[in-house]
Amino acid sequence: MAEFGEATMDLRPLGGESALLSSPGSKLPPSKQMWASPSTDKRTSKSAGPKQSPGSAGGGRMSVSAGPAGRQLPGQRTTKRFPVTPRDLLSRKRVPIWLGASGQREPPAIRVPNVRFSLPDDALEREGEAVQAAEQQEREAESLEVAKRYVLAAEYYEQALAVRRKCAGDDHSHTVLAFERACELVNTWGMRCLAAGQTVAALELLKKAETLTEAESAAPNFTRRAELRGRTFGNLCCYFRSRGKHNAALQFAEKALRLERQCAKEGEDPSRTRLNFAALLSAMGRHPEAVQQNEMAAAALREAERSLSTVNEGPMSARLPSVAAGAAPAAADDITVSLVVAYHNLWVEHAKLSQWSASSEYLLRAVNTARQRLGESHPLTLKMMRSLEASTENDVNEGSPRMQALARSASPPSRVNADTPFGGS
Repeated sequence: MAEFGEATMDLRPLGGESALLSSPGSKLPPSKQMWASPSTDKRTSKSAGPKQSPGSAGGGRMSVSAGPAGRQLPGQRTTKRFPVTPRDLLSRKRVPIWLGASGQREPPAIRVPNVRFSLPDDALEREGEAVQAAEQQEREAESLEVAKRYVLAAEYYEQALAVRRKCAGDDHSHTVLAFERACELVNTWGMRCLAAGQTVAALELLKKAETLTEAESAAPNFTRRAELRGRTFGNLCCYFRSRGKHNAALQFAEKALRLERQCAKEGEDPSRTRLNFAALLSAMGRHPEAVQQNEMAAAALREAERSLSTVNEGPMSARLPSVAAGAAPAAADDITVSLVVAYHNLWVEHAKLSQWSASSEYLLRAVNTARQRLGESHPLTLKMMRSLEASTENDVNEGSPRMQALARSASPPSRVNADTPFGGS
């Protein structure tokens, strides 16, 4: 850099060449002065920037050129561009938590008695060959399951089920058990294949489950048909979401919601599918609807907490983590996890709608609920604390004194394994 009186000029090369700018009092040869003149330098004239109107050198308004020659075309409107704030950038990065299939724990295996015990002696003599074939098919299916050849195992179970229906009838209790076993297994195997990246096998197995739970093909007294069909629709929703087909996933989520409302059991998580439905709405940009679904899920979860807590005595914070006999301990944990996720997702959706006050309130609810009921070391609690710290550090308007005090009082979150369910959004 070189200083000339009050003016400062840059003498570094332009475009890799040793260009020198002429200045008052410079002793450059005429050829170099002409070569470095701004009027003859095409690069300088092209990048001269917007033109100023006459008399605007003293800080007047600058006219933005829109035409090819730097002039605004007649009748052409200028588009206003609003600045993107750091808060807007942060809200775009936030995504709702996806809970996935209803019930991460695989259901216990259903034990079905041997087909021989389903038939009277005279029928056993008459259908001896078919019974032997069904026994062989079930043994083959068990061996194939161990070998993780799930599609072929499902076909053997279907063949054995057809023999049971033909020999013992649809009304027999063993036939109904065989139906339940087949539906449970193909759903479980389908989600295993999906988790392993075997998408073709996953879809084939889940479609088998959909066929087995149809009213026309199921046994008349198959009382769990609607429940298992709802679970199948939820799994198909997860499949299509993983494939990026949000419209198909949304349709199956709606079907699962309708069936789960009919056969909801007391003590079970009532809102997992609804939270997934809201996450799909958010992914499609339908944020007001996502807020509504998340609020409905949070209300149902709070009601489930109240009904579940009546079993125990003492304050709610003491009885929720350890449910007394008569209720599954895992049910309370599932409900609490879903409630924290509902609050987190409401934080995300309100932020996307620029409703900052409501967004901050739901983040505080998520953090407090997770810390009090799940513990400081739970992966979901650590995720909520990271979200709170990022919000207070990067967003000045969300960094209210209340949120900053809560972030300071929290212990530094430990490193979470990426394989944990809540390691990421």
